[in-house]
Amino acid sequence: MKHFYNILFSVLIATLLLVSENIYACTGSTLAGNIVPSDNWQTLSGVQAGDRYTFDIVAGEVIIFSFCQGGGAYSNDPRIDLHDQNGTMTYDFNDDHCGYGAELVWVCPTSGTYSIGLYEFSCLTDGTALGTVAYKKLPTPTEQDCLGARPLCNSFSNHPQSYVGTGHYYDIFNFYEQYGMSANVNNCPNCLVTGERNNVWYTFTAQTSGNLAFTITPVNLSDDYDWALYSLNGGVDCFDLIDWGAHPPVSCNFSFGGNGITGLGAGSSHCIGPDEDNLFNATFTVNPDETYVLTVSNFSSTQDGYSINFGASTATIVDNSTPEMESLVYEPYCGSSSLSVQFSESVWCSSVQPEDFELTGPAGTYSIDDVYSIVCTSASSNTYAGTWYDDIWTLQLGDLLSQSGDYVLTLIDGSVEDKCENVNEENQLMFTVVGVTADVDITAASGCASGDCNGEIAVSNITGGTPPYVVDWSGPAGFTSNDLIISSLCNGVYGLTVTDSEGICEFVDSVEMLGSPPINPTVTSNSPVCAGETIDLLADCDDGTATYSWTGPDAFTSSLQNPSISNADITMSGTYMVTVTDAAGCTETTSTDVTVYIWVAGLSKSKLAPPSGWEEAYVVRASSLPLPVPAEPDGLAPLAPSASTGMQAGSPHHIKATQAGSPHHISKEEEAGWKLAPHK
Repeated sequence: MKHFYNILFSVLIATLLLVSENIYACTGSTLAGNIVPSDNWQTLSGVQAGDRYTFDIVAGEVIIFSFCQGGGAYSNDPRIDLHDQNGTMTYDFNDDHCGYGAELVWVCPTSGTYSIGLYEFSCLTDGTALGTVAYKKLPTPTEQDCLGARPLCNSFSNHPQSYVGTGHYYDIFNFYEQYGMSANVNNCPNCLVTGERNNVWYTFTAQTSGNLAFTITPVNLSDDYDWALYSLNGGVDCFDLIDWGAHPPVSCNFSFGGNGITGLGAGSSHCIGPDEDNLFNATFTVNPDETYVLTVSNFSSTQDGYSINFGASTATIVDNSTPEMESLVYEPYCGSSSLSVQFSESVWCSSVQPEDFELTGPAGTYSIDDVYSIVCTSASSNTYAGTWYDDIWTLQLGDLLSQSGDYVLTLIDGSVEDKCENVNEENQLMFTVVGVTADVDITAASGCASGDCNGEIAVSNITGGTPPYVVDWSGPAGFTSNDLIISSLCNGVYGLTVTDSEGICEFVDSVEMLGSPPINPTVTSNSPVCAGETIDLLADCDDGTATYSWTGPDAFTSSLQNPSISNADITMSGTYMVTVTDAAGCTETTSTDVTVYIWVAGLSKSKLAPPSGWEEAYVVRASSLPLPVPAEPDGLAPLAPSASTGMQAGSPHHIKATQAGSPHHISKEEEAGWKLAPHK
């Protein structure tokens, strides 16, 4: 655990914390000085990796060290470790909070002398400049502090006894103590000349627009109660109210000597100074989602309390809305170890746990080890630790956000409660981390056969993170490599991790080497054709980028996918082969046969009306016998027609046609004789 809520101040607990934290501890720092923390921000500028500073602190006190706020600013990648006095033991640490800037809030378990060690990432002590670290003690907020203001969950509340003294924070300026200003001086708009006095704070967020009105009724009507209303809008928070010039009250009543019922509603002004008996201000207009704090002070310093009633307000100010995550305070980056979440309103410290959130991203589900807020941590040692609330929470991650991609942070339904016990509904924040990116390409397949190992994969265009990069390959049969280009690869899955020089930002990918897929070539033609016509050869395959190489009779060659041969003759009959080559250089060959028909001199034909069941009929006559037969390209001896063919000179023969409208040519068959063949 990075931050502790239920602190038992004992040696045993301190020892357990010590053991768990030292698993990740940095050592080797050098004493650079001593600091004296106070309730105000102080800074150490020009700190370097390896510096260590000692300080004294009392059990239960809370201290913050920050490169993110209070005047702190970081360079490079600082880390803060909370050590014992000698820097040999580590109680707590933080590496990243606001980008690469570290921030640590720590509750002291046992009074003594401790130290902070300042390191660069990975516990480096090389003197690298880290920037400026700010630090201060964080007092425990109470109802008498703006940070611990009571939520307005009902329009009426009763306080029979008066609050005594002030809280732990110096919230508003005391002009009487600081400047010696008399309490009867009109100091509007900062009318509370004496600052906080036996006071309590309230807070509310308007649900609807309208007028704010209230009455404060002392138990003893002779008591003098004063009040001031402040706006916490436009980025203003409780710590800003001390700047009275920039953030005065929006309405204020300090009726010096005026006793009895006071409030906001029946008057005509928004600021009443020490004017006798002018106890009421004008109503104040509020709008939805505006947040205000009201401090009520007992100037009379009696033990008698008061009641306060907001029932006359026309605006809805009692909280009935559910809390939700609104935004991320700091933009996540590659290597982030925490996320700071801005809620739409404050939620109870005791209601927020790590299991209330779920974080998913490129690597699946990410673990959330801890969740904390500065206000809740600073109240953790107080008897009433469960009564505080905050609207900014930090999630400490068990897994770094080391990969580029889209992430989703989910607040699980029914997990947290706001100040008025309204329970949240599920909502999500989506964000993108841009880290190391790279192009990964298969530049050669493993091979054309399953046992080949000729594959190649190349990594290029690596960007993001902090160069230089480390490339780490893994693959089948124990394959490893650190090269950008890996070759002689067999089939299998190859895993890639590219890590930047910080060792936290990475690119992860995997490539499956499958070899070249089957080409599956097909081939057809328009065969048979007649002499003088065009031969069309048609080829195709499953690879749209493949190339084709044809060979055939009469020394034919072509590199076209679909070549044509014009003015065909009998020498072009035969087998045409095509070899198809895919993008990986693998080949497959297939073929088709082409027949070229020729006219036989001495034949004539004429068309007849076809008999029943015939498509067409022709009369074919030989002018003389025997018929002249041209030489066959395959070298077979020509056969002259004989009586066995049934063809005689001048005798008509009826031949059944197989294609309507087709003329018929004579072709040579292997068996003795002649037959008619269709001509396309």
